[in-house]
Amino acid sequence: MSNTINKVILVGHLGRNPEVKTFDNGGKLANFSMATKEIWKDAKGERQEQTEWHNIVVRRSSSLTFTEQYLKKGMLVYVEGKLRSRSYKLKTGEDRTVLEVFAEDVQLLSNTKKEESVPTNTEMVEETEF
Repeated sequence: MSNTINKVILVGHLGRNPEVKTFDNGGKLANFSMATKEIWKDAKGERQEQTEWHNIVVRRSSSLTFTEQYLKKGMLVYVEGKLRSRSYKLKTGEDRTVLEVFAEDVQLLSNTKKEESVPTNTEMVEETEF
């Protein structure tokens, strides 16, 4: 028996407002980009920085509602999910493969507007499931 794990945890800033898509069958999903940054000093003691961009897909209903209602570009968020790859063809016939994080949990860590109160995703789950 093989024990494997596909789990991703990211903390970073939203690169754009979430885009919500609604399908003919009533299903929905949201997606957004998220930046994580690594900072270190090189051998010369000079500060180095590298930013990675991640494509996030939210399908889970509680996380989707939270994402749609509260998340905005620039906010610091915690995302937990699984990596998935997807391939498609461009109109030119060229093949493309993208790596996406399918979020199972999304939490707001800091808001750009300090005066605005935003519930946690956990609070929303408790409200909606009872």
